[in-house]
Amino acid sequence: MFTGGEPLMRGDMAELIAFAETFPSAQQISILTNATFLSEDKLKSIIVADVRDIVSFSISVHSHDPEISFKLTGGTREDYYKTIEAIKLTSRLGKKVSIYHVITKDNYRQLPDFARYVRKEFPQVQSVVLAYPFPQGSAEVNDWIYERLSETKKYVLEALDFFKAHNYHIAIATCGQIPLCVIPGHEISVLSAMDFFTDNVMGTIGKKVFHEFEWSAEEWISKYKNKSPLCAKCVLSEICQGFWKKYVDLFGFDGAEPINEDNFSGNKIEEELRNDEDLSKIKSRLDRKILNLVVMKDAPERELFLELKEFMKSNQIYVVFSRAK
Repeated sequence: MFTGGEPLMRGDMAELIAFAETFPSAQQISILTNATFLSEDKLKSIIVADVRDIVSFSISVHSHDPEISFKLTGGTREDYYKTIEAIKLTSRLGKKVSIYHVITKDNYRQLPDFARYVRKEFPQVQSVVLAYPFPQGSAEVNDWIYERLSETKKYVLEALDFFKAHNYHIAIATCGQIPLCVIPGHEISVLSAMDFFTDNVMGTIGKKVFHEFEWSAEEWISKYKNKSPLCAKCVLSEICQGFWKKYVDLFGFDGAEPINEDNFSGNKIEEELRNDEDLSKIKSRLDRKILNLVVMKDAPERELFLELKEFMKSNQIYVVFSRAK
């Protein structure tokens, strides 16, 4: 991943791409950019360098309203139109594009309209990444960008439902996670992104820094995240990192809603796990597209439980477990 700052300010991106592609272990290359520096000549040079056809672009668009975009990015008003034209050009020249959108106080009400805008204006784009602001850099000091999750929830869910209904690949950015209880029905947009980056990204490297990928490390979670006492009552607690400490400083645990067997919105399975027949029943009912809750009537047989967990892992199925009341 080439990120920044703005990676396309460099004049040697094509050379960097060509060098990266000499490593067989590099199976994907993503350029995270606002695309204002992505001229047609620069894009064509990157395409020529991409001899393995593994380069894609994650392009930031934080509003389809130029004025809100200008306020959030601090660029010029013309930058918005450069970004839009770059998305169209990149798609037209056959490169995969994902739209990256940070949810803020100024744009959250627009999310459903933004989703429809993306579908209308960029029909070749089939991937969207949403993020809550990551409290570092400018986002650490500009409190005005944050909004309560209880306020944003219905707009985020409407946009996510729209993208899901139209078969988009949806992810919640690992650096902009949203507590799972706030996005019922879309939990794997957080979990799958987290797993992908943990498994496939070695670390972050810069001129003076290298550190391993750390979003799922306990040390990192304890530094940046916190949980409400209510979280202990939630069946998703073991797989959810909770709330940004910055968010808690601003709004407390606003938006926290413990998930239990009654209000769980994914695929719920109530079953025993005492023999091979029980195991087969559970396997056949697991859904790969949404989060599964398996409610055990009794303590499961240990070997069968381990076999079930291995099946989940090998098939990338997300499951949480609970015991029947």
